[in-house]
Formats: sequence, structure tokens, C-alpha cells
Amino acid sequence: MITTARAVGQLGISALAGAVAGTALGNVWVLPLIKERSLFKVTAAVPAWITITVPAGMVALAGLAIAAAGALGPAIWAATSRTTTALHTE
Repeated sequence: MITTARAVGQLGISALAGAVAGTALGNVWVLPLIKERSLFKVTAAVPAWITITVPAGMVALAGLAIAAAGALGPAIWAATSRTTTALHTE
């Protein structure tokens, strides 16, 4: 049986790895395009705060999705059952 903490850990690690890899590949992919297609000679760089906050934001969004999915089952059960039954199960 998979516990909630284990599922959150597995999904969180996957989300973090994907966000870090996506940010790194995005930086490698977009910087040459900016330099190549610019009208003027510019030196382009991605600020460090973007490289840090993008994976953090993606992990936060993954956490919200996990929380919403975990709350969906009990919410549907409470919505379809009688009020007295739902209140007595606490």
C-alpha cells in the first residue's frame, strides 16, 4: 500500500527533476535564439533569480495539484452523502 507521504515524495521529486531539467534546457535553447535574431548586438543572459524561482514555482504548483487531487475524493463523498452522515464521521 502506498502512503500519502510516499506518493507526495515521489511526485515531488519527479516535479523537481522535471522543472530543473526544463529550466536548464530552456536556458540553453533560448539564449542562442536571442543572440541570433536580435536587431542589435546584445549580450543576453537569464538572471539567476529566474533560474531558481521557476523550478520552485513548478514544485509549488505540483504540490497544489497533489493537494487538490487528494481532497477531491472526500469532497465528492461528503457532497453525495447525507449531512448527518458526513458530520458524524468526524
